[in-house]
Amino acid sequence: MYAFKSLDFQRGIFILYLLSLSLSQTEVGILQTTLFLGSLALEIPSGLIADRYGRKIAITISFISLSIYGAGFLIFTSFTPFAILFFVYGFGMAVSSGSDIALLYDNLKSYKKEKEFVLILSHVRAISAFSLGFAMLLGSMLAQFISYDIVYIIFTANHLLGSFIATRLKEQNYTNTSS
Repeated sequence: MYAFKSLDFQRGIFILYLLSLSLSQTEVGILQTTLFLGSLALEIPSGLIADRYGRKIAITISFISLSIYGAGFLIFTSFTPFAILFFVYGFGMAVSSGSDIALLYDNLKSYKKEKEFVLILSHVRAISAFSLGFAMLLGSMLAQFISYDIVYIIFTANHLLGSFIATRLKEQNYTNTSS
């Protein structure tokens, strides 16, 4: 799931795209602020979603939120819809925050391999970093040689695929097992 989340093809070009739509640098800064404030404000409520409905559902909602964000870039060209989209993106980031790591740990625990968690998590993060670098490079090349739209089509399709795969994840439901 990390690799799909890390395939952020638009990460290296979104500011250039917004500026090409005649948004001001101030508006782009406000959008970035909206993203981070949305993520911060929704961190605890999104954790409640994972606790109440499951980590798999939280991860799926995250992917769907990121898909909405990507699709919005194909539809809208003005500041106000982008402000809403950046808030949705912040929500998407917040709702999966911690859920994916907890899901990995619990699944390892179900196979009695929780001692390998740190090693596996480091591998997952390395793959994610590589995926992000690859996606940013490819996204910038696609934007330059084809169009910005193709970048957002691929971004959206990737996150829709991620949401489908997330629904297929195995989730262990552990209650408080402290002794």
